[in-house]
Amino acid sequence: MTSPDPVITALRVEHDRLAELASSFTDADLAQPSGATRWDVSEVLSHLGSGANLTHAALHAALDNRPRPDSDWQHAVWDEWNAMARRQRAEALLKANHALTELLESLDIDTRVDLRVDTGFLPRPVDVTTFARLRLSEMALHSWDVRVAFDDHASLTPEATRQLLHGQPDLLGWISRPEQLDGTYAVIHVTTSAPESGFTAAAGRATACRKELASRTACGLSPGAT
Repeated sequence: MTSPDPVITALRVEHDRLAELASSFTDADLAQPSGATRWDVSEVLSHLGSGANLTHAALHAALDNRPRPDSDWQHAVWDEWNAMARRQRAEALLKANHALTELLESLDIDTRVDLRVDTGFLPRPVDVTTFARLRLSEMALHSWDVRVAFDDHASLTPEATRQLLHGQPDLLGWISRPEQLDGTYAVIHVTTSAPESGFTAAAGRATACRKELASRTACGLSPGAT
């Protein structure tokens, strides 16, 4: 198991950058179309905020050695965030994500090594590194959705991509939806900088990645890395 420390540090960087940006948003900014096709900026913030609540609850449940909250509670959280006004979403996100980041930072060394957390969607509980990396992936990609609404040249942050490229779990085969290719076959070559890497994603009935160079970091992320 790799140490969760750099992943948690990257989460702090992502939170602080998004908090600085979100705290400056006008009402018009919050209504801007985001990088996520069907969401405005406030809806991306809502997604990140509800995700912070769910992640915080799962982590607390693991720390208390009790089951994670059930799906009814999860849907109630989504309903609460969906009902918020745009300005409320921005303000609530800052509080929810700050609380989650602080909880992760508060874990002592033994807990960071020994704790296992039930995500609710993976087949078995995962270690803190994997759990934090899942949240970092969500934060990195959706923070980009926010930034690209105001900067066409926005990219994923190097602090996040260094922790996510070639990290576990590799969910590309799960999230890529190759069935939408309708039986055709596609090969996508991806190169990134900061960090420098290269990999090939082969999509057909399933999606798999192949590292280009053994000396380079590889595989695991998709859009926006520069």
